[in-house]
Amino acid sequence: MTSRERVEMTLRHEEPDCVPIDVWGSASRVNTDLYLETAKLLGIDTDKTKVLIRPGKDTMYEDYAFADALDSDFRHINIKEAKNYTPYTDSEGRIIDEWGIGRSIVGRFPTIVLHPLRTATMEELEAWQTPDPKDPGRYEGLRELAKYYYEETDKYVTACSANSGQVFDVCQYVRGAEEFFEDLYEDEDFARLLIKKINDYLIELNLEYLDHIGPYIQWLEFTSDFGSQHSSFISTQMFRDYFKDAYTELFAACKKKCPHIKIFLHSCGDVHDLIEEFIDCGVDIMNPIQPNADNMDSAELKKRYGDRVVFHGAIDIQQAIFGSDEDVKNEVKRAIRSVAPGGGFILSPANHIQEGTPPENVIALYRYAREFGKYPINC
Repeated sequence: MTSRERVEMTLRHEEPDCVPIDVWGSASRVNTDLYLETAKLLGIDTDKTKVLIRPGKDTMYEDYAFADALDSDFRHINIKEAKNYTPYTDSEGRIIDEWGIGRSIVGRFPTIVLHPLRTATMEELEAWQTPDPKDPGRYEGLRELAKYYYEETDKYVTACSANSGQVFDVCQYVRGAEEFFEDLYEDEDFARLLIKKINDYLIELNLEYLDHIGPYIQWLEFTSDFGSQHSSFISTQMFRDYFKDAYTELFAACKKKCPHIKIFLHSCGDVHDLIEEFIDCGVDIMNPIQPNADNMDSAELKKRYGDRVVFHGAIDIQQAIFGSDEDVKNEVKRAIRSVAPGGGFILSPANHIQEGTPPENVIALYRYAREFGKYPINC
């Protein structure tokens, strides 16, 4: 059975020969230093195989020689940087992106320290412009790469998230989290206009993305973090009041453009009370079902939603991945036992695998996934 056939069966909630496994997706990358250490153990010359896709991030590269050594079933397309905008460093040392958002390095990570609309009035918001979704630099070479992956490999081809975060996230980036949450309670008109302007941009961005790669990809990924470790950031009712229509409109526009594609949503943390809403919005694949977050028991979620959504992820990267080989083995077996029966499960880390993880454990994770992921499940 080919990788593509394996994933297609899984998406139909059927049992293929084994559980599909994924690396290098929107939420299944490997920390740069850890990737280089792991690749060395695998005997991969990364000078010849690594591709820079996220400059300045802590997961900068993808490498499909690495993915193939782990027996991943996927190839992923990544949108590129804008050609007509160059980030710059302001007088206070902040790196300013095309949204006007400023970041400084805190520890090892770029952290938002400047929100361009923090003090904006309604009139200033009305005049504010989002970036150019049609900037040609974003799409250079993507059609050819997607076509190659689709026609010349047997891998399942997806497109990673066109933007880092969706409307819920970007509103916080440009306005500030505290200010935006206050808007939701105290300035509904401002909040709704900000949501509309950003969602309109995201729709146009994703439709342009699909213009270039649509015939060759099979699902489109979105990242939007609604959960903390212990709860969702907003109530179900607030999601319905402010965000459900926006996400439904975004996903529907993409499916109208390319009816064959599936919608993948990454949302970290405890989102148990929003999964039903996400499904209503049009989500087909739910990631990461973070196992150590409250109320995110994998087996219970499978029982409750497993006939209506495919689960992707489920491997703990907060504790088990840092432990012994036996810890990794037990975690893989737990995830497979909880979510794989009946199909509808793709195994991957529950987010990017972080520095401090033993590189041997990265290899073990995927090795055990193949060993114990054979159908019928018996682990």
